[in-house]
Amino acid sequence: MPKRLPIVLVVLFLIAALLGPVIYANTRSAQENRSTAVSPQAQDAAPRVDKGAPPDAADPGAAPQTGQKAGENSSEAAGSGDLKVEEEKAGKRAGEAEENKAGDDGTGRKAPSTTAAAKPGNGVSLWVTTDFGRNHVCILNVPCQEGDSVLDLLKRHLRVGTTYGGGFVNEIEGIASGYTGLPGKERKKRDWFYWVNGGQPSFGAAQYKVSGGDVVWWDYHDWSATMYAPAIVGAYPEPFLHGFAGGGKGAKILFSPGSDRLAQELKIGMAALGIAPVSEEALREGAITGRTCPVVVLGTWEEIGENSTVAALFARGVKSGLYARFSGSEIELLSSQGTVVEKRGKGSGVVLATGTGDNVNPVWIVAGVDEEGVRRAVKLLSNHPLKIKFYFGAAVDAEKLTRLPVE
Repeated sequence: MPKRLPIVLVVLFLIAALLGPVIYANTRSAQENRSTAVSPQAQDAAPRVDKGAPPDAADPGAAPQTGQKAGENSSEAAGSGDLKVEEEKAGKRAGEAEENKAGDDGTGRKAPSTTAAAKPGNGVSLWVTTDFGRNHVCILNVPCQEGDSVLDLLKRHLRVGTTYGGGFVNEIEGIASGYTGLPGKERKKRDWFYWVNGGQPSFGAAQYKVSGGDVVWWDYHDWSATMYAPAIVGAYPEPFLHGFAGGGKGAKILFSPGSDRLAQELKIGMAALGIAPVSEEALREGAITGRTCPVVVLGTWEEIGENSTVAALFARGVKSGLYARFSGSEIELLSSQGTVVEKRGKGSGVVLATGTGDNVNPVWIVAGVDEEGVRRAVKLLSNHPLKIKFYFGAAVDAEKLTRLPVE
């Protein structure tokens, strides 16, 4: 054994000399791999972008895909509907600050490149609200292309779900019909409805072709008492500027015998907003049903209520989209279900809109319990038109402006 020991040592030395560099290299490589490895927790914490995510999904500072969530009052939206007359600034914000620049899709980003560039006069206002205009989902000004339908614009700029072969809008921005496709016990009569320039079409959104300057307004609300509201006032000065559904433009003021001076005042106010032509004549039987443009029926209830067409409209009440009615020397303000919520007395007036028969031209009612009430309603349209923006109807007296229907 002692004689073999030197030989064994020499062999071991040679093995160490051969394997030493290999072991050292493997050890160094393992150390380098450990120094650059990331733990699973750290990988999960790093931002990731899914292939199907929107372009701004990885940007924590990017604006959400839609602006304000449904059900939240925007800073410009009217609150409970009982606005003090002094709140003119809030009304101006609703009319001016909420309109985004043309081509903006509501997120601060430009509209997709597939959308035609906006040209002078071809912008369309696209409003999406809930609960009779009280809550704002999205208020946009978007470009339109020749041949665009209401549905085309909606689908181009918002997330939309449809049913019945794609012609019925069932959902906008995650707010879905409470009725369509649901079992009987779960059904609630809440759905999306649309108006163009303050008039409600009798056909689907895929058929209505828009034009530059139009106001397209979608609202999600309870329809158990009002399935069809022919016209609403919140897009003023529409429908007088651009007309509705192929009807006439301009306005004809039909005034009661004692309201000729107020008719002149309203005419001046409408002309100042660019409405033309504006004519006036005394209210008579047949003047409303034979209209060739939108009309404004103006006067005290005592006088205009004698007209058979006016009386018939108010007899239908909420079924015609009228959320106020006259009772003696008072105005009864109604809920969406047609129940009386509040009353207004002397000096109170209303601004309402509806329609009759197959005539597409809307009928506006500017009336009061007395001359002072009519005067307040006229001043509202002539001097403070932005105050009724996003309103279905309005009542005004010495103290406040009330949104109709009343909650």
